[in-house]
Amino acid sequence: MKNIFKSVCIAVLAVAGGLPSRAVTNAVISSEWMQVLIEEARTNHPSLKANQAQIKASKADVAAVRVWETPSATVGGMIASRSRRKEDGDVMIGVEQMLPLFGKAQSNRRLAEAKVTQSEIEHDERFQVLRKNMAQAAVRLGLADAELTLGEEDVSWFGATVDGVIQRYASGVGASQSEVLRMRAELARRKDQIVTLGNQRKVAAALLNRWVGRPIESDWPVLSFPAKMPKVTYSESLVGMAVRFEPKLKLLRQLTNTAHHQVESVRRQRRPDVSLGVESRSFSGNGSMREGAVIVKFTMPWVHKEKFEQEIEREKARQEAVGHELESSTLEVREEIRLLTLRIDDGRREAEVYRHQVIPHAEQALESALIGYQTHREGLRDVLEARRLLVEARLMVLRAVAMQWDAMMELALCCGIGDFERLELINESEEIKP
Repeated sequence: MKNIFKSVCIAVLAVAGGLPSRAVTNAVISSEWMQVLIEEARTNHPSLKANQAQIKASKADVAAVRVWETPSATVGGMIASRSRRKEDGDVMIGVEQMLPLFGKAQSNRRLAEAKVTQSEIEHDERFQVLRKNMAQAAVRLGLADAELTLGEEDVSWFGATVDGVIQRYASGVGASQSEVLRMRAELARRKDQIVTLGNQRKVAAALLNRWVGRPIESDWPVLSFPAKMPKVTYSESLVGMAVRFEPKLKLLRQLTNTAHHQVESVRRQRRPDVSLGVESRSFSGNGSMREGAVIVKFTMPWVHKEKFEQEIEREKARQEAVGHELESSTLEVREEIRLLTLRIDDGRREAEVYRHQVIPHAEQALESALIGYQTHREGLRDVLEARRLLVEARLMVLRAVAMQWDAMMELALCCGIGDFERLELINESEEIKP
């Protein structure tokens, strides 16, 4: 009987030294592993394909900008007496061409080119957000795998402990029927938790499949977190990188540029449209020309001067709105960087405290409770409470590590860095290009 509980105690100590892992770890959530998934998503994800089609359409808009508008032709005839038609000409032919004046075509081209850049930045923003969501989904799946491993180890521990309690009850020494029933109930409850954790892993895998662009039911290997935890602290260089490379801020800056070209395009619409035309009259009887004319036509936009001024004010107001939104988003990014670095520090500190202080004490408490139960100095309730504290401590380590990596993904997105492990290299004297 003594050997049974001794073996249980040894098993507890063997699995409680750090993050739990399965017998075979298939993949580690690293930058290299993530890069493979990112390249897969780049070609497979429908949202990125939609952005690529939008970029293609924007480039076609640039190519479609016309410097010379389509010329127009005029053909007409006169209904009159033959003498009158012979004298004045009864066949009228004319050609008219609008002239590319006042830089209107160039302004439209610059606006179209700005929209191409805007589409490319929108594509990059969506790609960066997709990469972040994918990485966070991978962290969620890794956490689900670790929790499932911990749950399976807990079931194994309870299975061994139940056998020991049953043997003690059968021998009539140190165990009651209520203790046997309670242990069986606890074992059944934890087995049911394994089913729940397995379903949660399926949900996490489906989410990762969605972001990668795979079929929802595609399977994944068992994931684990890297052993090395990058240490990231708040610094002005970190904030500077985020302000320069955060996808939303880049898009807002381009929207400001696009709005500027939009204002310029509307301003040039106040200039008149000028066209040059040539007309001729000839007699249909012998084809001889009777007269010709050169005609210059132009619109009179000053008739609607106030309307054009309102259109310009409208575009200026939109440009101003984008500028204020850029300013507001910049402040939000600065605040977010501080919050993310604090979350990373909280997760790192919490994991260290539980790993090096709480878990060792919980292990000792469980070992003491097992020995006390064996020597009839402590009850089964004390053993279960000590086991619960140990499992909760190990679970807290897992969640703290996951929280740290989750914040890492957010921070990498803000700084425009694909390799999130490089975040720890940023300091006041070093700048990393994305």
